[in-house]
Amino acid sequence: MFLHLDILKKNLQKNHYKQLLDRLETPLKRFQEETRQSGVLNTLKVNTIYSELLGIGQGSTPQSDDIFLGVITVMRIMKPEIREKLLHLATMRYETFTTKKSSILIRKFLHGNFPREVKKLINLLEVKNQIDRFESELRKVKMIGASSGMYFLVGLLWQLQYYEKHS
Repeated sequence: MFLHLDILKKNLQKNHYKQLLDRLETPLKRFQEETRQSGVLNTLKVNTIYSELLGIGQGSTPQSDDIFLGVITVMRIMKPEIREKLLHLATMRYETFTTKKSSILIRKFLHGNFPREVKKLINLLEVKNQIDRFESELRKVKMIGASSGMYFLVGLLWQLQYYEKHS
């Protein structure tokens, strides 16, 4: 995973996302804590976290939502034991917090239904000896939408760094 982190860092300019990521840091950490808890998710806590995390930024999928998509993508890959919780989260009403398009995408990602472009990158994340292909696919994902791909990659980076710190 460390090589993947280096490639993500190299392809993302921190000054483009640092301010937003700083704003989202606390709710992202609280989301991590809530999903790591044993037992059933506290829906009230999750709703509070979502009110601080989702719907922030421009576009039909706000930038904070794109970051969240990257975060839950890595969670599905690295922590299969929480997939049941992620499936439970897919039943929540995201329209309360963000756009309809983004709500649909969040539910799809929580179910593990990733777009084709993203799926290629995810498959390469799980393979250590395909770094060149990973970087190539990363560049393709980065170009999705006006900024959606870039912010999705920021979410991947944040979550991978989170796991690196907590492992």
